[in-house]
Amino acid sequence: MALDSGSGPVVGETISFSATRGNLSSNTDSTDGSGNASVVISSSTAGPSVITATTSGGLSTTRQIEFVANNPSSIVLQANDTQLQPQQETEVTAVLRDSANNLVKGQLVTFRIDADVSNGSLLQSQATTDSLGRATVTYRAGSSGTGENGVTIEASTASGTQPTDTIALTVGGQALRITLGTGNEIIESDDDTIYERRWVAIVTDVTGAPVANTNVELKLLPTSYGKGTYIQVDVDGDGEPDQWAPNRVATCPSEDIDGDGLNDPGEDFNGDGDLDPSNEATFAPVGLSTNSEGLANFSIRYPQSSCSWVDYRLTATVRVQGSESKRDANFTLSCSAPDLNNLDSTPPGGITGLYGTSNNCANPN
Repeated sequence: MALDSGSGPVVGETISFSATRGNLSSNTDSTDGSGNASVVISSSTAGPSVITATTSGGLSTTRQIEFVANNPSSIVLQANDTQLQPQQETEVTAVLRDSANNLVKGQLVTFRIDADVSNGSLLQSQATTDSLGRATVTYRAGSSGTGENGVTIEASTASGTQPTDTIALTVGGQALRITLGTGNEIIESDDDTIYERRWVAIVTDVTGAPVANTNVELKLLPTSYGKGTYIQVDVDGDGEPDQWAPNRVATCPSEDIDGDGLNDPGEDFNGDGDLDPSNEATFAPVGLSTNSEGLANFSIRYPQSSCSWVDYRLTATVRVQGSESKRDANFTLSCSAPDLNNLDSTPPGGITGLYGTSNNCANPN
């Protein structure tokens, strides 16, 4: 709607329209007697779109919408962990797509156990897909072990072609245990560009005795990222700011849904051409083995500018005589206390968050 300075409708004004996703029925329209101009937008792909309307005088306004696919034709079932210990829980996620490979939002997915000699259970039987086409429930393993792929879980939808998929899990019978831990010290590189944090994996048997000469496999992947800015806060309560603190206005899930590192159709949710967040951290050494005390030491290293804004899941896995054990640690890349306590200098990477300041995950800024 176009209004003049007296809030009366402007008749015959040419309005130009554009959109970041979808096809417009026309790029322009003229306002009618009520000051209204309109076009129709449609899209063959799902996802957010920002529509901009601009007058001939340069005034403009925007509105964000989301195109949603609603007829799933395929379903892919995944689990965070496929090798479990008795009583261990893992998330089971179904990803729905339509015939054009669009992620399908708002669809109810039903989960059920087809086979499970461990006497495990699903904590939920149904879940609804989000904007990334994901519906997630939790599986809890039973008290006994199974054979290889002894647990089968099925996911299905009740619409369209009723796609289904299954996944196989294994509940190990060995009592092998692994623990992950770290300290509170962050080491800075000599050139002030890299942070390093030391970690340890501890491997024990059922009695708590150390297990030596055991290979430990590590996986380090981002799970989400934050948007916002640093602000100055009063920590000691004297009324004066004495520390920088990240003020997150949004926490967005990792766009790499299947964890393959490839920008698959529908995964770039904010439309910036990349999968956010990037792999900001790495670990060393790559090959780990426990010493006589059952300990395997390693370090996680990352750019200082990444601290505060990226969340990670570290997974450590050990395999002994056919049995497998895993342990996850979820954490945020942290800044050193001296860097945040120095109000005379900006935090690492500057005041603005590494992935922008918008409170909308669909906005790349």
